Amino acid sequence: MNKLGASFTFLVILLNISLTESFAAESFSEEEWRQGLGASGLRRSIALDSPLGELLTRSISYRMSSMLTESADPGGPVPVGSSSSIIQFNSVASIGSNDNYGFFLKTTARHVDFEISDKFNANAKRLDFGILARPLTGKSKSSFFGASLIFEENNGRPTMMDSSRLGDGLGIRFEAGKILSKKWSVSGKAEFLDWTGEKKIRSMNMDHQVVSNPIENERIYANFDFIRSSPLLNGRGNWRSGIHYLSNRFERSINSIGRPASEPFGNSERLGIVRTGFLQMWPNTKLKDTTFYLEVMADYEFENNMNKYTRDSVTLSSKAGVAWVPSPSGRFQLEWQSFRGQKGRRSREGIMLIILLDGF
Repeated sequence: MNKLGASFTFLVILLNISLTESFAAESFSEEEWRQGLGASGLRRSIALDSPLGELLTRSISYRMSSMLTESADPGGPVPVGSSSSIIQFNSVASIGSNDNYGFFLKTTARHVDFEISDKFNANAKRLDFGILARPLTGKSKSSFFGASLIFEENNGRPTMMDSSRLGDGLGIRFEAGKILSKKWSVSGKAEFLDWTGEKKIRSMNMDHQVVSNPIENERIYANFDFIRSSPLLNGRGNWRSGIHYLSNRFERSINSIGRPASEPFGNSERLGIVRTGFLQMWPNTKLKDTTFYLEVMADYEFENNMNKYTRDSVTLSSKAGVAWVPSPSGRFQLEWQSFRGQKGRRSREGIMLIILLDGF
């Protein structure tokens, strides 16, 4: 947990600097900075945890496919279809500045319900808050960097058997982004989380004994995106391409009856994808402050040690939604999502509500 303590100290130092220094005169105003983030796609990078959520739900689908295939007639992999509903709040609120940096309190709250019909139910709650900083001088004024603390709680229950998997996690996140030109920008994140929990399963023997084992998991997530944004088709187009990587490493454990407890894919799970996608937004002239958008994406799994039975490495996805933007600091967005493996062995559909409130 040393890395958590060091990161917490870093956050406290940043916060202390921002609160003790007086507000500085800025040659590049905060309003211009926020407008730049929105137009470049970097505000979206700060707000959304969708790429991480997609990798986590995909890993659950691989786990369930493995369990179902091993228990079914070995005639081939069992397709897994799932659904999700997500609500997420995000805020980047100014808390002060000194001569060199402006500081912001970043807060994200997220709740996810995930279901594989008649087989698995889960929900996840997540809260992260931290400090973002933006340079006020030099050549990097159109950029940001920051660190956050993460709190997470998870609850998973396979419905095809009497079992559960419950736990929570504590972690840190580092992120940064920079506008390179009028059309190009880059963003990146690195997240480290320690998760502890317990798995319980009721045995099928005569006494229906409950067998439990502790779970300790070190999770790492990282991504790096190139973004190109420009006016297009009477609206604004946003092309985003990058790499996303998820690693789960489990500690060895002994269950309550003294036997080794193993995970479906051993002590290490790895999933890495290359993704490219295009987002098109159109302001609606008839409905005030309203924007419609459509996004299509494709990704390829360049690393996956969980596809023993389900080999479906290309995923095609689409999103469609509407956003209401009553002010420069507020945005309410509702979207429908669809993810499908090219071979039809994995699929997920769901809805997502996003609330962005800045500057309060």
